[in-house]
Amino acid sequence: MKDMKIPLNAVLIVNPSEQNSQSVVEKPVTYKHMLRNKGTEAIRQLTGRKDRGEYKKRGAHAFVDIGEATITIENFYNGGVQISTTAGKLFLYLLQEVAPILDRTGEDAIALRLHLELEMLANQFNRSMEGKAKYKFRNDIEEAINALYHLNLTIVEVLNGKTHRLGQARLISDYMQDTKNKFAYNITLGVEFVKYLKGAILMNFYQDIFKITDSTAFNIQSRFNIHYTMRNNHKPRKGAKALVQANVLNIGTLIDWGINIPTIERVKNSDRRITDRILDPIAKALDNEHGMVKKWEWAKQSKEPLTDRERANLSEIVEYLQVHILEVKGESEVTEPIYASIGVEMEKREKQKETRERQIAKAKKVQPKKPKDI
Repeated sequence: MKDMKIPLNAVLIVNPSEQNSQSVVEKPVTYKHMLRNKGTEAIRQLTGRKDRGEYKKRGAHAFVDIGEATITIENFYNGGVQISTTAGKLFLYLLQEVAPILDRTGEDAIALRLHLELEMLANQFNRSMEGKAKYKFRNDIEEAINALYHLNLTIVEVLNGKTHRLGQARLISDYMQDTKNKFAYNITLGVEFVKYLKGAILMNFYQDIFKITDSTAFNIQSRFNIHYTMRNNHKPRKGAKALVQANVLNIGTLIDWGINIPTIERVKNSDRRITDRILDPIAKALDNEHGMVKKWEWAKQSKEPLTDRERANLSEIVEYLQVHILEVKGESEVTEPIYASIGVEMEKREKQKETRERQIAKAKKVQPKKPKDI
């Protein structure tokens, strides 16, 4: 599966295992930088999706519109390519490994070739490499790579005031099993996709999320990770006791993040098992031992406290529920840089206000006195 259009001298080869071995790690890393933009988020939202109602068929290919992105899944209706939870994890892992080495200056780009050792990846993904399990994991990874290989991204996006149209950017242009190690792969990211990543932002990603095996939990926790690490979601809200947006999740948002969780309307129009089909899967996802969320509680969108009766019968008020995140694992690693940035902005506004007040007072002082009424 080679793309002969890419000359060897235009490929940057990166071995994550060598990168890790060159630094002394004193304690486990809780968060790492990952690249994110609208296109990468659209691909992430395909992870584990069972409902194909949004897929548009054109020959053997499937097209999915998510936000401003159109994702093409080549030969979807021939080969049955599935964007599994493993494929979603692998995609995020690649975005993480590319983040520290991507040259983000200028507009030109070269293909990036990543060397993946399955032994290291299995540890990251909470998978066994003992006995027959290593062959199962290798098959899962090869299927995941193949799925990403069949993805093309088309997106129209406004960056820095300019409209950019990215057309048919292949995520992976080439991949093959390593010739010396049957449990390793060499993956080359497409040039156009790498070029698109140059405009992505850096976000912190909680590393244990990779260990989640349940697709609903993985999607909810990974999407919450994005929500929580967005700077604007930590800006103070009106009311001294009001939680910042980063800590508040409406029920509709959680259903959407869960991807395969049915809507409230759909459940009410069928078996009405709100607790079994909506509330329990959300609670299970938030309680996942490998998730980023450490402590949370159900609440009402009206900000009024839940009564004992309501707490015992949440399904009766499901439309009005929200979740309050009370504690996040490794919280200071995320919040301290954000608080510092917000603090700089607040100080700037305070200085601007002081300067304006001083300027107004100075101008008033030199104004001529108004004549008295005769």
